[in-house]
Amino acid sequence: SVPDVRAVPEVGVSIRRRPALVRIRTGRRELRLRSGRAMSTLIRADEVPAADRLDFVRELTAATWGPMECRAEHAAGYWGQFRTSGLGPMQVVVMDVEPITVHRTPALISQADPDMLKMLVVCDSSCSVVEQGGRQARLSSPGEFAFYDTRRPYEVACAVGQERPARLLT
Repeated sequence: SVPDVRAVPEVGVSIRRRPALVRIRTGRRELRLRSGRAMSTLIRADEVPAADRLDFVRELTAATWGPMECRAEHAAGYWGQFRTSGLGPMQVVVMDVEPITVHRTPALISQADPDMLKMLVVCDSSCSVVEQGGRQARLSSPGEFAFYDTRRPYEVACAVGQERPARLLT
């Protein structure tokens, strides 16, 4: 049986992958998710106490893509869900997120450099902004996308100026 993440007093996520097992370590407890050949995992921030949600998202993003700063206007009680799927060497994540800004600094890059080229795709009519190397891409229509390199500093603002969650694919 899968332990209930809401019962976890400490929040810290590490993800280990095997062909049919994903482990998310939350403090001293571990959530194990099993799947068949096509792995798809749903991770919801509202499964942890409201005060810990933004930290949970920060740890999740660090375990998935590398360490980054996460800022949200409504940090207490933040809501977001992430559906991850593996496609061979690629990882696809569909995100439904409240407004959030993630920032990858040179100091965070030096901690872990996953050497990834990422793509952000808008799936609804929300607005997101990707900034890297003095360039900015403002995405606001379904299907619009931007590429960015995790080896260089960047900032991504999701659901800019919105009161509702945005659906994005990365």
